[in-house]
Amino acid sequence: QNIAGRQRTLIQRLAEGVLLLAQNVAMSKNMVAFQDTKILFEESHHGIIEGVPFAGLPVLDKLCTIHQMSEVSYFYAKLRPLLNGVSNADTPSKSQAAADA
Repeated sequence: QNIAGRQRTLIQRLAEGVLLLAQNVAMSKNMVAFQDTKILFEESHHGIIEGVPFAGLPVLDKLCTIHQMSEVSYFYAKLRPLLNGVSNADTPSKSQAAADA
């Protein structure tokens, strides 16, 4: 499986999740999907950088790939507080307000 392609798909799912939550669509179902996607993206991103030997992912050692992943890390770090605000809200209305931000 193309892990970089899956990461792009996960980012798209996160954007979709924020949109659905901001529009108050099936809040419980979409919150669970959003949280699961966020966790999967973060764990996968960490695995891409650090390597996951049992899954056949080596530690990054190519400078160009390391640079690309550092850019992903940089931009995701800017997005993460918003995503955390959405996923950590204790009520649907707070989650919706965070998604609207």
